[in-house]
Parts: sequence; structure tokens; C-alpha cells
Amino acid sequence: MEETNPTANVPNDPTSSPPSDPDTVANPPPEMQPEKKKHTSLLVLIGVMIATALLIPAFQQTQTLMSQAAGKKCMMIGKVMINPGMITTNIGNPPINMSVLAYDATGKPIWNGVKYDWGISSINSIGTLKPRQDIAAFTALNIGTGDLYVKATNSCTKKAIIGSVKVTVSQAIIPIPTNPKKK
Repeated sequence: MEETNPTANVPNDPTSSPPSDPDTVANPPPEMQPEKKKHTSLLVLIGVMIATALLIPAFQQTQTLMSQAAGKKCMMIGKVMINPGMITTNIGNPPINMSVLAYDATGKPIWNGVKYDWGISSINSIGTLKPRQDIAAFTALNIGTGDLYVKATNSCTKKAIIGSVKVTVSQAIIPIPTNPKKK
């Protein structure tokens, strides 16, 4: 009986040895490729499902906001607010800058499509007003009180909505020079 050498049938070719280096592990033989494709396809499918689950609510929210914006081109004016809400100044002070914004009945600002008309009601013409749509500058001229008002209108509000602020103009405070005491 002939003894067989267990290593005699094993070729000395290094490529036929069991995989031990990382390249061979990272690139499996062709017979394992279909299994890898099944796992990769499953992972891609799961990733698409997760992305879809995350994007659908965001898409629906965007559609809702867009339809609200498209559906509410004209909002009925509920109130008008002037900033600052009260003016107290002196003759000779620099002009006071103001802004106005209309709001609907629920308190949402109306940014577009509103026409603003500014005015002052006072007994002795307390000052001048230089309006430019939603901003204006008030310059004090005479002592007294009055109301600065804004009429806001748009195409879907039947009558003008008025907002106003109280204005008080006082005499300028003139500092009295003092003479330094001589020693």
C-alpha cells in the first residue's frame, strides 16, 4: 500500500490557498456575488422606503403651505399697527422713523397688497409727516398733542381700517450754561 502525502495533491499556487488577505475577503469569489447582490438590493430597497417615509410628510406640508399661499392672495385686514406705539419728542429733535403693518382677523401679518395712507390730526400742527408706503418720518414743529394715523386698504377689505398713535411734542430742553467757580 502506498502512502499518500496529504500535501501532495495541494498545488503550490498561492491563489488557490484559502483567503487570508483582505483583498480576497473584500472581493469574494464569483459564486458568492448573487448573495451579495440580494443583500445590496435589500439594503437599497430599505433605504428608499425610509427616505420615502421621511419625505412624504415634508412634501405634504409644502403642498399645504403652497396651497394656502395660493388660496389667500387677498387677506381681509383686521387691524393696523404702527411702530412705535406712542411718540414723545421735543422740538428740534431729529425725525422719528415709523413703520406700519396690517394684520388679518387672526393676527397674521399681511405683507403684500396693502395701501397705506398716513395723516396727522392736531389742533396746532404739531409737526410734519413724510410717508413712503409702509414707513414714514415725523418731524416735531410745535408744542402740543395729536394723533398720527394710518388708513389701510386692500382689494378684499370693504372699508379702510385705521390705526393710530398718540404724539406729544414738548419744548426743547435748552441746557443753561454754568460758569465755573473761580478759586
